This record gives sequence, structure tokens and C-alpha cells, in this order.
Amino acid sequence: MAKRKSFKLTDRQTSAALYIIIGLLLCIFRSDLLNWVMTVIGITFIVVGIIKAVQSELIMGVVTAAIGVLIIIFGWKFIDLVFIILGIVLIAKGIIDLLSVSGKKRLIKIITPVITIIVGVALFACNWAQKLEMINWLLIIIGIILIIDGILLLIGKKR
Repeated sequence: MAKRKSFKLTDRQTSAALYIIIGLLLCIFRSDLLNWVMTVIGITFIVVGIIKAVQSELIMGVVTAAIGVLIIIFGWKFIDLVFIILGIVLIAKGIIDLLSVSGKKRLIKIITPVITIIVGVALFACNWAQKLEMINWLLIIIGIILIIDGILLLIGKKR
């Protein structure tokens, strides 16, 4: 009797598949995906809060449920805050990286810090500009990067 090979996914294949799936979801649904994620997180907090309240942890349950409600109602304000902070961090990192560039091939080494600064400014400014359109483009770019990363991981070009 011939021995059958069983098909097992490795961590690498699982990670690659997740990168590709998440990348596709970001490219297809864009900011709608953030709405869904915030709603699921909010509902999760509410359910956990109710469970804690029933298990005689009333104060913790009420606080947890209240956080869930706040996430659902004010989720985009939280995202705005995250984008502002992330934008400031990226601008600072880009400037620090730009100041540390030296040596041969200096022009090539300048490209990454400049792109980092541009992305940081875009994230920071998206709160006052065409926010939804900018977020959609950012999510598409992140989605494409995840898809490429997943494909490279699948074919073994990345560790």
C-alpha cells in the first residue's frame, strides 16, 4: 500500500497567504474595511464587557462595553489621531535618516528618507485635505506592498 503524502502548510506559506488576502482586501474595500474592522472591534469590546459584567466584574464590564461603544461611534477620530501621530513619527524618522546619509551612492541613499518624509506629510495632512481619498490611496499602496511581499514569500525570495 502506497503511503500518501499529507499536505501541510508551513508558517511561511500561511503568512504569505495572509499577506496576499489582506492585501487584496485592502485594495478592494479600502476605507470600508476600516469601518468593518472598527465595528468588529467595538462589538467585541461590548460583548466582552457584558460577559465581565455578568461574571460579577461590573465596573470593568461597564468600562469595557463603553470603550466598545466609543470605538463604534468615534472610530474615525481615533484613526485621525493615529494618522497624525504616525505622520509626525515618519517625518521625524525621515529627517533623522536624511541627516545620517553619507558616503558613496549618497543620492540613492537619500531616496528612502525623502519618501518617508513625503508619506509622513501625507498622513499628517490627510486630516485636513481629501481625507477619505488619501486614506483609500494609502490603503491601496499598503495592499499592493502586502501582495508583493506575500508572493515573494511564497516563491522563496524573502526570509
